[in-house]
Amino acid sequence: MKNSTPEDVFSVFDNMKVDDRLKQNLLNIPKQKLQRGRKKRITASVAAAAILCVTIFGILEFKNLWKTEKPSNIVESTSKTDDVQSTNSTSDTLIKKELPILSYNYEGSGMGFGEYMLKDFKEGLRNSPILDKEDEIKTLPVYKNPSYTGAILDENYDFSRLEERANEIIELFNLGDVTGVIKQDEREHDILPYCEIYGKEYSVNVKSDDTVNIHFYIPPPSGFVFENTKEKHDELLDYYSNMLKDKIYKIWNVDFNKKDIYIPSYSYDGSLNFYDYMYRNDENSSLSQQFIQFSFQSLQFYINSEGGGLMGLSGNSKMPDNEDKIEDYPIISDEEAIREFKSGNFISSVTLTDEELKRAEVVKCEIEYFKQSFQKYTIPVYKIYALFGEEGLTNYYNDNNLKDGLKTYVAFYVPAISKEYLEFKPEYKFN
Repeated sequence: MKNSTPEDVFSVFDNMKVDDRLKQNLLNIPKQKLQRGRKKRITASVAAAAILCVTIFGILEFKNLWKTEKPSNIVESTSKTDDVQSTNSTSDTLIKKELPILSYNYEGSGMGFGEYMLKDFKEGLRNSPILDKEDEIKTLPVYKNPSYTGAILDENYDFSRLEERANEIIELFNLGDVTGVIKQDEREHDILPYCEIYGKEYSVNVKSDDTVNIHFYIPPPSGFVFENTKEKHDELLDYYSNMLKDKIYKIWNVDFNKKDIYIPSYSYDGSLNFYDYMYRNDENSSLSQQFIQFSFQSLQFYINSEGGGLMGLSGNSKMPDNEDKIEDYPIISDEEAIREFKSGNFISSVTLTDEELKRAEVVKCEIEYFKQSFQKYTIPVYKIYALFGEEGLTNYYNDNNLKDGLKTYVAFYVPAISKEYLEFKPEYKFN
């Protein structure tokens, strides 16, 4: 309860309306009357003032008794006042909202083993706009998943939109005659509906969530000397993205303007492949908005690791609809995420023993959105990279046979939403 201050009392005096005639009468009191019994009147005035102050303080405290306490699940958060898809920078508005509690279970049946064989975990880090700036993000939005397969199992899917778009892409790239069409709806197996049209040397696949995969071949520039290094991939990414810029914009309606090149994992023999991405980045947007663009608007270039030719494109530019946004939720710190991981509260198809959890060495945390068709919500998570030494993990792997200083990093996912607003129960189902 807030205590009253002298300033509160003075503000009451300031707001009191005194009749003008009373003021004038007070000013016109004869001087001799003021002089008589001066000491007595001063004492009486002080006493009267004291009584008045006590009365006013009492009124203020009585008012305080009726103040409503803020519910425990109301937070002060920053939220965009414009649509989440907007590219214009707007000022963040401080608001107070009562947030709904999210019930989030890991329901997948085949996430796979998050194993990364790297010489240094930094080789596998994405070029996220918030990399090493995670502590600057205080809130992030949670979305309903419009492609949640469990919600649409009883519907008959209309493939006409997907087929029409695939044919438009074939015409745009002048890919040639069609030799076959595949339409699949396997939502009961957590696979999104898709239409794939293919020819002798190409295929175009369009999914119900607007992801487009195009497979063809474009050779590297004449005379280009290719080496499977990050520098050469960087040069080729510039070359192919500039060559196909107009076609890419017609398909995805987005300017993918920032590069993201990283190593997903080495092979057991020490060879490696790079992942070559472009993503949208509006530097005039807030940091959280840039992160959302990075998460939902990206395009992969399949650059051959042996010759440098472009084998295809795969990407999605669809931002979450504002109507699918639930709210902006407070984000926990990376230290809290590590504590949750050590307590066994994580998403993975890998189960850990208590002994393995104790010796897990966490080397890096990074935030990303966990996007799976079998989840009702799309939520931000911490991706935790952990080492388990040469002993590895029971029934999964060990590092005894790795070459050239490779180490096995294992990825685990911890919900980044504050536990105050999340009912989370991991369910491990590994095929």
